[in-house]
Amino acid sequence: MNELRENFANDSGLQFTLRQMQRDLANWRVHGLLLILVAVLAWSGPFDTQSAFSLAGRFAFWAATTFLTYWAAHFFAKWTRFHLRARRTPRHFALVAVILVAGLAATIAVLPVTIAVEGIAALAPSAIAATATHAFIIATAAVAAMELLARDKPAQAETPQRPEPPRLLTRLPVEKRGPLVSLSVSDHYVEVTTVSGRHMLLIRLKDAIEETAPVAGLQIHRSHWVALDAVSAVQRENGKVFVETTAGDRLPVSRSCVDDLRQAGLLAR
Repeated sequence: MNELRENFANDSGLQFTLRQMQRDLANWRVHGLLLILVAVLAWSGPFDTQSAFSLAGRFAFWAATTFLTYWAAHFFAKWTRFHLRARRTPRHFALVAVILVAGLAATIAVLPVTIAVEGIAALAPSAIAATATHAFIIATAAVAAMELLARDKPAQAETPQRPEPPRLLTRLPVEKRGPLVSLSVSDHYVEVTTVSGRHMLLIRLKDAIEETAPVAGLQIHRSHWVALDAVSAVQRENGKVFVETTAGDRLPVSRSCVDDLRQAGLLAR
């Protein structure tokens, strides 16, 4: 049976993360919230920045700190989540791991800013601890924002896209294209049956089956494949099993494929 794979199964972690980051960077709400946070921090001047900088200096410091830590945390959080999902890590463990990686990335990203402002004193253990505290707070916020964006995506989604038709249909004449019913070997050809008719193709059955995705189907015999939605009945006769299709065909099922029919729920155990 052909099954659709999740996106991460066909993609690399870096490609997936860059695509997601490109989408999130275009989200004006995120930048608006970050600017509001920068303004609040610049005005209030926490962590001794009130006395260390002027208002303009505080705004520049917190803008660099906030944006660097947020996007560094956001990137590595997504990259980490990609790999944890691929390994099916439990959600709570994955969330802790994502926050830890994001916080570490945010700390490293903002260190150049603190060094530029404080000089070598920024590398003192107490200073690094303070920097890490700020970075982990913002990293946690970044992960929370990432969760909200992910939950909000279905609400923002437009009309659902129709699935791509099977590639095999592009080999057929236009008037014969339609939902797949079955494939059957005939000499060196494969007879493709759809709800719109039949057509012979010079192709191996194995290659034809590979082009049926995303249609769910089963190879029921070395010479036959059938779409699950096109099975109208399954019959037993003299110890043999046959599948009847919506096109009126009666196709044999080999012994080695009977279990597949059972697993698909088409044959009683």
